[in-house]
Amino acid sequence: MIAFEDHAAGLRFMVPADWDLKTDDLLQPLTAAVSAPLRQDNTDDWVREQKAIAQEQKLWEMAANPDFNGDELDELLDDQTEQAVVFAGRWEHLFEAAPGVEELLDGAVWLARSYGEFFEFFPDSPVEAVDHSRRKITVGGRPAATVSYRIVAEQGGRNSGYLRAVVVHLAEGRVSFAFGLAKPDEDRLIIDTILDSVTPLA
Repeated sequence: MIAFEDHAAGLRFMVPADWDLKTDDLLQPLTAAVSAPLRQDNTDDWVREQKAIAQEQKLWEMAANPDFNGDELDELLDDQTEQAVVFAGRWEHLFEAAPGVEELLDGAVWLARSYGEFFEFFPDSPVEAVDHSRRKITVGGRPAATVSYRIVAEQGGRNSGYLRAVVVHLAEGRVSFAFGLAKPDEDRLIIDTILDSVTPLA
C-alpha cells in the first residue's frame, strides 16, 4: 500500500501499489479514482480480459461524462463482470447542499444511494440479502460518517456487490468524501482498508 494525497479533495488515503490512478478528466465533483488491475484467471482469459477492459472504460466514461451512453460496452458485460474502484471528491460540486456536522450521516446515506444508482450498483433482479451499516466516526480528529451496503442478488452468493461511502467535515465547513465499489463483493476488505485509511490533509 502507498499513500496518495488528493489535494483537490483535501484527503489522504492508502491505495494498493498496483492499482491504476486517475486524477484528470473526471466529472465534478470527483477528484481522483483508483481501480484494481485486471484479474488473472486461467478460464476464458481473453473473454474475461475484454470484459474487464470494457468495464473499466465504462467506469471512466461515466465518471467523466454524465451523458455517456454505455449501451455498446454493455454488450460485452454481464452480471459477473468484476470491478473494484475507489473515488474521492468534494461535496461543493454536487447538486445537494453540503451536510453540516450533525447531518453527515444523512449525507453519507444520500451519497451512497446516489452514486450506487449512478454506477448501476443496485441490481434490477430480486435481492436475496442486503447488509446495511451506517455510523458516525471521527477521521483524523474531524467529524465524519460512513455508510455501506452489501448486496447478494442471487442464491449462493452470485451477483454480489459491496458499496461504501465516507463523508468528512473538513476545516472551514468544507466537506469531502470517498466511496468504493466492489463487484463481486470479494474485494470488500480492500475497499474497507482504503476507506479506513482516509484522513484530512490539514
